[in-house]
Amino acid sequence: MSYQMKCKSSYLLLCLLALFSAYESYSFEIVSNTNISIVFDDATKNILKKVDSACKSVASIKYRVQYQQPEVKVQADVFQEKGNVQDPVFGSSKVLVMGEKRIKGKTIAFKYSYDGKDFKFLESNKELLLIENAEGRAIGRTLGLDYYMVVRGQFGSDKGIDFLLRDRVKSSYVGMVKVNEKDAFHIKIINSYKAPGSDKEIKSETNWYFDKETYLPIKFVAGDGKSIHEVEILSVNKDLGVKFDINNNSLVEKKITGKEAKTDGLLEIGKSFPDFILKDLNGKTFNKGVFKKYKITIVDFWGTWCGPCLIAMPQLQELYNEYHDDGLNLIGISVNDKPNKPKAYVEQKGYTYQFLESGDDLARILKLDMYPTIFLIDSEGKVIYREKGKREGAKEDFVKIIEKYIR
Repeated sequence: MSYQMKCKSSYLLLCLLALFSAYESYSFEIVSNTNISIVFDDATKNILKKVDSACKSVASIKYRVQYQQPEVKVQADVFQEKGNVQDPVFGSSKVLVMGEKRIKGKTIAFKYSYDGKDFKFLESNKELLLIENAEGRAIGRTLGLDYYMVVRGQFGSDKGIDFLLRDRVKSSYVGMVKVNEKDAFHIKIINSYKAPGSDKEIKSETNWYFDKETYLPIKFVAGDGKSIHEVEILSVNKDLGVKFDINNNSLVEKKITGKEAKTDGLLEIGKSFPDFILKDLNGKTFNKGVFKKYKITIVDFWGTWCGPCLIAMPQLQELYNEYHDDGLNLIGISVNDKPNKPKAYVEQKGYTYQFLESGDDLARILKLDMYPTIFLIDSEGKVIYREKGKREGAKEDFVKIIEKYIR
């Protein structure tokens, strides 16, 4: 599977995620388009109304999930119970999840729980993480997309499937099909979105499959057919017999806020940044020798397709404006973008720091798996800091490091 296809598949999943989750780090604005006729035939309307009612009637549910996209496969058992929750990050439910993720030939066991107040997360051979009085944004950032997509937020939610009943561009009943030997209604949904920092409208197609007997969602497929989420319902509205806490008091819990920098898999501090040969927006060639000209350089891997990247860029520009004359340089390296698209976006927004294009090979060498990814590099080309994903408080942390190097 090509790197480009993987990135585009991930982007579509971010759009999907905005439809039914509280994962605010990847938020998109859903917009109406008055120039497109909304199709809402009677068959679709009747089915979706019954699905909405079925989802809202779920008080407790156990199901097995298989979620896959290129190079990643996640399978898990999920226990979900409607209750009094502090933040509706998983609908209105408490959750207990136990499963494994397969990626690049490796298998990673994981489990997490949310009891309506505290969130706990554990991966193979790592510390058990605890977020007290957890908020949705912190949970989403800690889990990441692959683990977060496991839970169906509409089960037991007071909102049901309202995300499928509003702001549609097109919604239509395709027909009856078989999903894991079950009869299922197939409904195609097309929505339109605006990514943060852009006025361009984006369309997203998803195919939903609802169990004919229970009317609960049991599968959806992204428009490219590469991202698939299947659900096997094991029990509904029965005693689950579980405690929504993955710790049996045998493990030490490490308290976190969910706002910490994510660094797993990134080049270690003190290592030399790999050499590169890339062109800027005007066609001039640069390599890692550019680091020698400045006391410290921020390298930001981004893409016009990446919502969190676009949200983070104004703060990067502020850092550049404030510290460039003191020895700071800032380089944005675009990944998975068509020629001239980054240039058009940069010019539209008026960003003035340095941009290099077509950083896909460099991103592969660095094994990047989340965007934006940011490195702080010293004048010798060595890594002095790195993190991935958009994070509250990142700018303040960058300032502390920058001021240490320029003073």
